[in-house]
Amino acid sequence: MTGRLAGALGLVLLVAALVLGALAADRLAAGTETALELDLATPAIGTATDVRARVRREAPGIANAALILEQGDRSVELDRFDAAPARGSPWPAGGEVRLEAKVGRGSPSWLAEGEGILRLVVTPRAGFGRSGPTRSVERRVAIRFRPPTLERLSELPAPGAGGSGLVAFRVAPHVVASGIEVDGIRSLSSPAPDAPGVRFVVLALPHDVGPDRAPVLFAEDDAGHRTEQLLFEHWPDPTLRHDTIAIDAAFLERVVPPLVARVPEVELPDDPLGRYLWVNRELRARSRASVADLSGGSAPAFLWRGAFVGLENAATTGRFGDQRTYTYQADTIDRQVHLGLDLASTSRAPVLAPNAGKVRFVGPLGIYGNTVIVDHGFGLTSLLAHLSRIGVEKGQWVTRGQEVGRTGSTGLSGGDHLHWGLFVHGVAIDPEPWLDPEWVDGPVQEVLAQLIDPGPRAER
Repeated sequence: MTGRLAGALGLVLLVAALVLGALAADRLAAGTETALELDLATPAIGTATDVRARVRREAPGIANAALILEQGDRSVELDRFDAAPARGSPWPAGGEVRLEAKVGRGSPSWLAEGEGILRLVVTPRAGFGRSGPTRSVERRVAIRFRPPTLERLSELPAPGAGGSGLVAFRVAPHVVASGIEVDGIRSLSSPAPDAPGVRFVVLALPHDVGPDRAPVLFAEDDAGHRTEQLLFEHWPDPTLRHDTIAIDAAFLERVVPPLVARVPEVELPDDPLGRYLWVNRELRARSRASVADLSGGSAPAFLWRGAFVGLENAATTGRFGDQRTYTYQADTIDRQVHLGLDLASTSRAPVLAPNAGKVRFVGPLGIYGNTVIVDHGFGLTSLLAHLSRIGVEKGQWVTRGQEVGRTGSTGLSGGDHLHWGLFVHGVAIDPEPWLDPEWVDGPVQEVLAQLIDPGPRAER
């Protein structure tokens, strides 16, 4: 009798423990969050798109999860997870479940262009041998198998290296990126201010572009498809101008120390010539990179009007693309490419804003010395360098021909002059065509007429 009582008591204690354990598991499950994530490699489903889902839940864990694609009255289970109970426990431990699939043309076979629904369905464990209420998340997605349309609205005569111009085109509404690409460098397009559905881009053909790096107009849609069109297959070979600049000891003593004093964190060579070469190479590259950074955040508007203006009554002492050889004591010490116009007239001559815009930068800028940078809108910026005096402030609006400073020889300069650089999203272009009213009023104005209201506009 005593043995039977002991056995019965043990059975009662076991049942009580199991009940208490189940109640504890229910309380644990009730306070456990289930995180569901559904993600696509691209916003829409294309020819072959990776679909990913993730479920995370602490103990008592996940019973099962399914990734489902639906279209019309059809559906398919793309991937599934079914948990096995953890060893020694009536439910699996908490953790993370990942589901993956590739969806697109022919996968599944019935999938067609249009719209579909991706659904993630999860059943959590709720306690002792039981499942909780099913949870789900869904996402409606567009399904596209064809590349986007790309209709050019303007033709651009092939410029030479360093050339530029405007290109207008129309793309489908679901295009997420478009513009011009040269050797992996992109110039992204902008919506035309007064022409719905039309986009445009300012071409910037790099100075060192080669025949194997043809610029293409491209459009990429939300399903990862891409359409390309060659802008032109051939362009004029650049007429390379060569110049030799002799450096002497007096120049090294006068010009180099003020420049290197602004970079105390850099360990420089001890000899003056070694420091000059660092300035001519490394500081030049840093200065150009700074200009490219300052070109970011350009105003999304055409701030300029008509042909640009340069330095009045000036001689052109250096042109865009000049191949410069530097010598010291009759020995060649370096070679660089000049990316701008050098204009010289009288000492401390008035420097004019090349066109209307907003001042983005004023102050010392590496090899350029005292500098003013003017934003003309849509990534087009002017660099006015080597100034002896600056007469404007950052953030100030300027009109074409307004005085912004005086010429000088600050920075890496051998004499009083203006260095004018013109950039498109940080890529240096030849400024000379922009001084030509026939060029601006011709191919450029033809594109502008498609982009903006031709009515009169007040100049800032």
